[in-house]
Amino acid sequence: MMTREDMITRWRPAISLILTVLVALTDASTVSQEHLTAAGGRVNESLQYLHQQLQDLASAVQELQSNKQGWLSKESLMYDEQMSLRQDLDQCRTDLTNMDQRVVFLEGEVNIINFLQSTVRDLQEQDRLMYQEVSSISRNCQACRGVGKLQRKVENLSNSVTDLSEAVDNQLPELHIKMASLDTGLQKMSNLEAETAELQVSVGLALHQLSNVTQQVEAVATHKEQRLHKTLVLCPDGYQKVGSLCLQLVENQMSWEEARSHCRNLGIMAGGRGELAVPEDIEDFRNHIRTLQSRSNYLWVGGHRDEVSGWQWTAKEGSPWPADTFPWDKGEPDNRSNQIHLCIKSHSNLKFHDCQDTALLGAICQIF
Repeated sequence: MMTREDMITRWRPAISLILTVLVALTDASTVSQEHLTAAGGRVNESLQYLHQQLQDLASAVQELQSNKQGWLSKESLMYDEQMSLRQDLDQCRTDLTNMDQRVVFLEGEVNIINFLQSTVRDLQEQDRLMYQEVSSISRNCQACRGVGKLQRKVENLSNSVTDLSEAVDNQLPELHIKMASLDTGLQKMSNLEAETAELQVSVGLALHQLSNVTQQVEAVATHKEQRLHKTLVLCPDGYQKVGSLCLQLVENQMSWEEARSHCRNLGIMAGGRGELAVPEDIEDFRNHIRTLQSRSNYLWVGGHRDEVSGWQWTAKEGSPWPADTFPWDKGEPDNRSNQIHLCIKSHSNLKFHDCQDTALLGAICQIF
């Protein structure tokens, strides 16, 4: 990327040559006709060289702006991906919370099962003792009528204890499966958190690289803007010198947007930056319009109205000018929704209007 110092070094021979020729031209009494012709040829060569350098610089700036758009698109995609990952992480955290609740619930079930197993063991022990007691009673008192009945009760109780023990045993495998599933889910959650951390580091590095590229593009754009606002010493072919400006009348009938695009194309073909005219001295500008004798009664210039900032020049975006002190024609501006672009009356009082967006007018172009 060409820096400001490289540009100065690259242009210094041509600029020095032009200055030398201009100094030589000021002393016309001592310069012969042949010397003047040779000096003119060298000036033309220098101008062609400068024109080529301006075209190269314009191409480099366009390429940087294109790269910037690509990085901005990547930044948007990375931001969307990061938001998606955040949503996934939030969902995982919600799932983890639900799993924690299930763990608490399963731990409660385990405690219940342990209590039931302990109760079963106690009942089995009681059953064994009662059976021994019944056997003893049966041996000692065969005539007791209640022994058979007591034995049936003991058998029923023993069957109940057996059924309860089988139910507990049947629930244990299902409980083990649930615990294994919970362990798997916790492992997946841990892996996802690790992957999310790595991705956040990668996104941070990419954003840092994008920030560096954005700073480089902004530096080039700032340098370009500073160069474009420098006053041109000589105007390209087709442009007229008006104060410090280089202006060109375009008689083609166009809308404001079409006129602005046309002015930009004219500037590129001339090796500079084209724009609808932005007058620095309003009176000098109006006097120049008077001398043009345009076929169009109104001419587009580079002013437009923003709903928030008000009236401002296209080449100085973000710098509104006071509309109340502007040389408007009587009853202007209309400030309607379809009249947001500036034009100037090319005859009579040479004052400004906010012309309709659909109007087809000529234009005044400027090159920087």
